[in-house]
Amino acid sequence: MENVDDKKYIDLINSGQILRAVKEYREDNKCSLQEAKDYIDKLGGNCPRQEKRGGCLGIIALLLLLSSTAICFCL
Repeated sequence: MENVDDKKYIDLINSGQILRAVKEYREDNKCSLQEAKDYIDKLGGNCPRQEKRGGCLGIIALLLLLSSTAICFCL
């Protein structure tokens, strides 16, 4: 179970800002860079990672490109 104070670091980790989490932990706890990195790594291992999913905009653009190419070759 994580410490209540760790919520700030967990939120940063989950938003992909791991370097910022290390920096803030280091500043908050006056520790070395290695100690801060190790702590954030350990903390990040206990957090669910948010997977980035692609939207359908890329698929729509690809379909439009393929259909326009097919129309050009048919003419």
